[in-house]
Amino acid sequence: MSSILSSINSLSEDDQDLLFKAPAVVTIFIAGADKDIDKKEEMRARKLVNYRTFTSEIFLHEFYEAANQVFDGNMADLMAAWSPETGQEAMSNALTDIGTVVAKLPSDHAEALKSSLRSLAKKVAEADGGFLHMGGVSAEERALLDLKELG
Repeated sequence: MSSILSSINSLSEDDQDLLFKAPAVVTIFIAGADKDIDKKEEMRARKLVNYRTFTSEIFLHEFYEAANQVFDGNMADLMAAWSPETGQEAMSNALTDIGTVVAKLPSDHAEALKSSLRSLAKKVAEADGGFLHMGGVSAEERALLDLKELG
């Protein structure tokens, strides 16, 4: 398997930026499912993206290193634009755009990245603890965990 970063670097700059924004988009998409982005979810996502620079599949380390470098800025931009009324639709549209870019990658790279982003979504959802903060994932978040927008 060739490097995922070499595959990403063969894309346009806009496509590269969109892929590196994906962890932040996934975070906002899942965290905002209940119309309220909890600080715990945001902080958990920051840690998860950082951890994935060395705990993800080795193949994805370079992707997460690059995404981690821009994660805080991407989160700040997305949070500034997010609203309870329009945020989910905007993040869903962004995920669809990301899915279009992911489809340009070799299939093994695309599948590994989509799987990892779905795993990230699940971990972000678990941060808030679900109903009464007693573990689990809220129904709103659970309905979104498959990230079907990615394709």
